[in-house]
Amino acid sequence: EANAHALARYAALSQEAAKARIGATGATVLLYFGFITGYKGVDLLVDALERIPPEAREGVRVVIAGKAPERKMEKPAFRAEMDALERRIAALSPWVERRGFLTADEIRLYLAACDVALFPYRQVFGASGPLALALAQGRPFLLSDAFAGMGFDRRALFPRTPEGLVGKLREFLDDDRLRSLLSRHAETLRAERAGLDDDFLGQEFIRDLMGRAPGKP
Repeated sequence: EANAHALARYAALSQEAAKARIGATGATVLLYFGFITGYKGVDLLVDALERIPPEAREGVRVVIAGKAPERKMEKPAFRAEMDALERRIAALSPWVERRGFLTADEIRLYLAACDVALFPYRQVFGASGPLALALAQGRPFLLSDAFAGMGFDRRALFPRTPEGLVGKLREFLDDDRLRSLLSRHAETLRAERAGLDDDFLGQEFIRDLMGRAPGKP
């Protein structure tokens, strides 16, 4: 019931109002949220962001929200890798905003505000909770080609290289037709599961898609 109330509150909140709530009025908001770990491709995202020229960053806010798994942070090599990544993200401020894990309400708020959710995964091992939530809220998304063959529109996909992601981000920022296509695609996926519980909707859809993955029966 609490989830239903939260969903209704943010479903009624306009994107402009949500952007104002997060201090991004008038900006194009790109959102990554979830664990910060190797297979999620956050370093690939940072590689791409570093290559976007200053003039293309104007009017854009990138939010990277999440933390590394605590058990992995116990390993010195992984901790050093994450510390280096955090320094690179900090160097991109204020264009890139770094946040820790978002609460359930904050996730819905940031999804309501975002123009596109980013999933630069190197591998897909199972159902993605963040993608499930984006699907449940009908938000546009861009996916690495690790998700190829799972029923998503091919124009929502990008190669798993810094150049491939830079190209797709530049296309998204410059091409209103792509933005409209991604919005329609997200709303279509959302409508296909209309009437289901918010969290269940996304997870059920992801399970369906994983059943279509290459190599699955």
